Amino acid sequence: MVGGVSSVGHRRSGSPQILCGMYAYLLGLFFILSTACGQNLNITIGMTLSLTHYLGPTAQQALSSKAVYDGLLLWHRNLPSEGIKIGNQTYKVNLDIRDDNGNATLVSWHYASMVANSSINFLFAPVGTTLTLRARAVTEPAQRLLIVAAAGGKSVYQNGSWTFQSAGSAPYYVRGIVPTMRIKAATSIAFVYDPVGTFCADMVFNQETFLSDQKIAIKGLWSTFPTLGMAVSDSDLAANMSRIAGEVKNANPDVVFGCMSSGAYQEALIRGLRSVDWLPKMLVVVPDYPKHFATVDNFTSNYVISLPAFVAEATFPHSGVNFNDSKAFAKLFRDTYGYEAESFSALGAQQGILLQNALQRAGSLNQAAVRDAVRLTDLESFLGRTTFNVDGSNNLQLLMYQRINNTGIIVSPPLLANGEVVYPMPLWSERIFSREVGEPVEIAVIVVTSIGIFISLLLFIPLIMYWNHPIIVAAAPTFLSSILVGTVLLYLSNYASLLNLKTVASCHIGPWLLSLGFIITFGSLFAKSWRVWRLYHNKSMSIIKISDLQVMSILGIFIGIMVILLIILSAAGAPRPVYVSLDPHRPYRDYYICGPGNETAFNVFLALILGYGLAIIIVGVVVSFKVRQVPIAIFDESKSINFVVYNVSFFSVLLASLRLSKVGSREALFVVQSVGIIVCVIVTVLSIFVSRFAKIWSQKKKAEQESTDAPSRGGPLSNDNLVSLSTYLNANKGSERVETPSMMAIHGSVASADAARGRSYYEDDEATEKKIEKLEKKLRRREKRIAKLESFINDHGFDVPT
Repeated sequence: MVGGVSSVGHRRSGSPQILCGMYAYLLGLFFILSTACGQNLNITIGMTLSLTHYLGPTAQQALSSKAVYDGLLLWHRNLPSEGIKIGNQTYKVNLDIRDDNGNATLVSWHYASMVANSSINFLFAPVGTTLTLRARAVTEPAQRLLIVAAAGGKSVYQNGSWTFQSAGSAPYYVRGIVPTMRIKAATSIAFVYDPVGTFCADMVFNQETFLSDQKIAIKGLWSTFPTLGMAVSDSDLAANMSRIAGEVKNANPDVVFGCMSSGAYQEALIRGLRSVDWLPKMLVVVPDYPKHFATVDNFTSNYVISLPAFVAEATFPHSGVNFNDSKAFAKLFRDTYGYEAESFSALGAQQGILLQNALQRAGSLNQAAVRDAVRLTDLESFLGRTTFNVDGSNNLQLLMYQRINNTGIIVSPPLLANGEVVYPMPLWSERIFSREVGEPVEIAVIVVTSIGIFISLLLFIPLIMYWNHPIIVAAAPTFLSSILVGTVLLYLSNYASLLNLKTVASCHIGPWLLSLGFIITFGSLFAKSWRVWRLYHNKSMSIIKISDLQVMSILGIFIGIMVILLIILSAAGAPRPVYVSLDPHRPYRDYYICGPGNETAFNVFLALILGYGLAIIIVGVVVSFKVRQVPIAIFDESKSINFVVYNVSFFSVLLASLRLSKVGSREALFVVQSVGIIVCVIVTVLSIFVSRFAKIWSQKKKAEQESTDAPSRGGPLSNDNLVSLSTYLNANKGSERVETPSMMAIHGSVASADAARGRSYYEDDEATEKKIEKLEKKLRRREKRIAKLESFINDHGFDVPT
């Protein structure tokens, strides 16, 4: 066995070395394979950003760089934990981001360093056209792919084949507003720009041919700053921009297009336009710097249009890559960083999405293969559809975004719009709601109404002076006083209904003044006329007396019913000021009206009040018809009542027609109501007061003239006056009797006889008084006999022919 072993060993004398070599080879191969399988493959993306330079001329660039950085980092954090699959391999993505401090020389040095570093596979550009051109000068000769997030200058893509932009290029900003200008028939545009960078120059120039083809005239080009990159103080900035705003105002273009390299310059442009109190029909400000833009107060920045690449509210038809849609990206960004995403944030993330998509389609890390994949990109991302032109510029559609009342509205393109563009934009003065009493129509009504109140109050003087005059006594001075009070209330209702005086108090007081004024004025007129009709048409042989107190109680019932209805109207209907907006973008047109708190209750009781007023008018018409049959002229007020009723009816129907048809403006309704009240009151005053006072003054003047001619005789009055005075004075001498029509006829005949002899009823004629007393006694005896005869006939059931 040993020999076997040895033989065996002899036979295997060379094999241990071979076996050891084989074992070592296999062990090394296993180690290499195991190491390769356990190691993660990496892709490194290099770029520079201005991350620490927040002061000075490049402060805005630093803020924009921070937004790009946060957006890119958000994309990076949301990659799959195992990495991205490229071909058959999975790669982890690393970022090598360096601070360039906004320094062009430092940018050139960093990109030269990164191009020379073989561990850096792909490159992203810095922020801004000027710095991107420095990076491009390094990457293009080295044939290294450069993806740009925030540099829209046209020069970035000229004469190159390795540079691609993730957002729209500068010329597309201007062309993005042209469809809206065509729709709105805008024919001229003025450019205001600052030459701090090349982006605005690329955007503004070389547009003349394109715009002329669209029949849009360029009215001017204004450079905001004479020195490139010069930092200026706030006061210099404001003064310079005010000067430029004045030039723009003089040019008077339909559209002003402002390209500012920072939010501070944008703000200065807007404030400059406000300082000269002028605005175009459309004001566009680019690029989109929402953080600084928001520092302009809401009033000033309202209705300004920007052209952002990203709006959280935009939902694209086929989005779904990485962040699903804009809203999802905005929410994730806000939750991660604590502030709102903006266009630069979205473009930072878009850089990563474009490269990721191209790598997966290329299936390798080869620069040329990935470049070709980028060029052929047709990607639907949360920013919409992305394709590239031959020069590397992006066809990403920009959004027209208009700020309206501190919120943004997408107004274009139509597929994504969630609102209409406000064109023309409201002027500064049109944005202020200021309703104060002082419009010409209000002033006219106030003046005329005040004169009317003064006249009504002035009429109390002659009324009190002639309180006991027969003509005034015949017209019932107590009720003449209440009519004057009613006219004052009607006049005061015009103040409560002024166009620009709408408060809770005025909305309640207005119906009270109008309704009570109406019921007191016309209720008094109708009530005292009713007394005349009631006395004259008394068919009984009994003697009746209707005192002022009794008539006043009837008027009190009229007023009481109206007060009850008004209390219910105020309590249940709850009138209050209601804001009426004719144009939500131009508050200067808006106004307040008095409307109901409870519309149903208000309308019901308003209808009851109107119906009640109509009933009072109908009663007045009936009374005036009855009174006209009284042969005593001084008591016949039918003409006055009919004239008043006609005017009240005319203006009431006119006003109701305008309100129901909704044809007239609020000014027209106010004028009709105010003029109607004024005319009705004036007609009432003229027909009831002025005519009586004129008659008194005429008689007084005539009596004075006759007394001068014949001092021994008093001036005779007309038969009508004598009849009226004799009958009414005897009816109201404090006795408890009122003459019947027969007694009035006796007094009239006596007075007529006296007048025929040239004798006045006012003379102390004892013979005449005795004649009247004798006739009165005779008449009473006759009436008593007739009354007894009627009683006898009625008791015995005899039919007495009429």
